[in-house]
Amino acid sequence: MQNVTGKKPGGTSVSHRIAILIPYFGTVPWYFKFFNRSCQYNPDIDFIFLTDVDWPEDLAENIIVFRCSLREISQRFTEKFGFEINIVRPYKLCDLRPAFGLVFSDLIEGYDFWGYGDIDVVLGNIRSLITVDILNRHEIVTIRKTYIAGFFSLFRNNDKINNLFRKSKDYRKVFQEPVDYCFDECNWEWGSVQGGKDILELDSVIDSITHVIRNEERTGNISVYWHDMEVHPGRVVWDRGNLSSKDNETPLLCHFNTLTNLDYVYVPKWKTIPDRFYINSFYLSRYAPRSLAGLFLHCVLTTVRFVKRKLTVLNQYLQWLFDYLFASRRIDHNDVQHLTNLPGQYRFQQVVVNLFIRDRCLHGTVDDVPFRLLHKGAGKFVVAKYRFMDLFNVEMDIHFNEFISAHTIQATSSGYLKKYIFFKIS
Repeated sequence: MQNVTGKKPGGTSVSHRIAILIPYFGTVPWYFKFFNRSCQYNPDIDFIFLTDVDWPEDLAENIIVFRCSLREISQRFTEKFGFEINIVRPYKLCDLRPAFGLVFSDLIEGYDFWGYGDIDVVLGNIRSLITVDILNRHEIVTIRKTYIAGFFSLFRNNDKINNLFRKSKDYRKVFQEPVDYCFDECNWEWGSVQGGKDILELDSVIDSITHVIRNEERTGNISVYWHDMEVHPGRVVWDRGNLSSKDNETPLLCHFNTLTNLDYVYVPKWKTIPDRFYINSFYLSRYAPRSLAGLFLHCVLTTVRFVKRKLTVLNQYLQWLFDYLFASRRIDHNDVQHLTNLPGQYRFQQVVVNLFIRDRCLHGTVDDVPFRLLHKGAGKFVVAKYRFMDLFNVEMDIHFNEFISAHTIQATSSGYLKKYIFFKIS
């Protein structure tokens, strides 16, 4: 890994030096400029990027860039643990986050706390909310009351905390398999734990880092600070490094994950991020929501959004209708590679799809509800008007990846036009 820019360690003006480790691969997303701007207002916290991206020149001074590839990170993990770890998709790195303190110990040497986080956020004043007293009294700090937050959590930089993940009986399975297990949070149990259920009593697929930390906390081995400090877009104001919202007067960050999942988002083409801006439910603006300019902008954008969404969904339905009318019920054996490998179980979060072949036709079930997939050719299938979670139609494409033992199903919804990737688990 090559250190391209930045300093190390940072935060020497305060008693606890903090580094946030962020691997990121691909292209620079639209929301990075907002993250970058908010980092500038947290100068005594370092953000260490492990990346292959060519970042813009106006990086905050406390962003440290280490150039590397997914292959190099895979090699680091393999050498550290003595078993093969092959990371083929950047998102899989989320499962490996709890081990960052151990695997990247050379990068966080000299820091008192290290953490992991996301870049689809706008940060507020971190030090005003995570105080010296909190850091003195706790070994782990997370901005969720119910689970360890993958988008921002801190860990004391010592051997005990850096090796906590090993207490999960499943960590080796999680690290080696291509399936996404949400190990850095709570194994997709957000709804249950936020609803008040005890994560240690749930029938989870694997023991996540939240399972481990809750268990260690109850036995008195560690001290954890759990506190809700996240808000989502919707009448949120960022003003010179400080966040406020109608739901939380002083949040630590505003999470853009709801914006990135929308099919229409309006982002102004600002050359320089203003000192004050408003984060609304599907757009950003420099105008206060209740001002005359803000109300006018809201009306215009709401109309544009409605028209675009309807046209996009209509186009997708027409495409599915065409596929459905001309698809074959039977699979052409010469057209589908590795046909005998298609049957099996595939998982996306907590949803499992079962696929099987009968009479040269591909069938499936979700939660014991059967459906038939019609063959479009080239290993692609379509199923029309099947109710799946919040979806009305699902198009399933069978993909094979030479780098992993399992292959995947890609499902696209018509309602939200989102793509879901299911990994074969058996």
